[in-house]
Amino acid sequence: MPGPERLLRAIAVAALGGAALAGLAWYTVSSQQASCEACVSYRGREACRTASAASLEEAQRQAQATACALVTAGVTEDLECQRSRPRAIRCE
Repeated sequence: MPGPERLLRAIAVAALGGAALAGLAWYTVSSQQASCEACVSYRGREACRTASAASLEEAQRQAQATACALVTAGVTEDLECQRSRPRAIRCE
């Protein structure tokens, strides 16, 4: 059975780890200031996805890339889709 010192040390390490994860989550969410939804059509398939990023341009790019990943098969199709104009894009 562990002594009280080891138990306190384990609790302190767990608390510090939890605080570090909470801080990382807060930093990640607070740095995402733009949000966009992109809808794409590719070879008869359609998808819409939302993404957040620090800039409007990056949020648009990430939203389109995520939507394209759902309607393509393979790298070549994915790149073609990402280079095409989205069917719709809405940003906040």
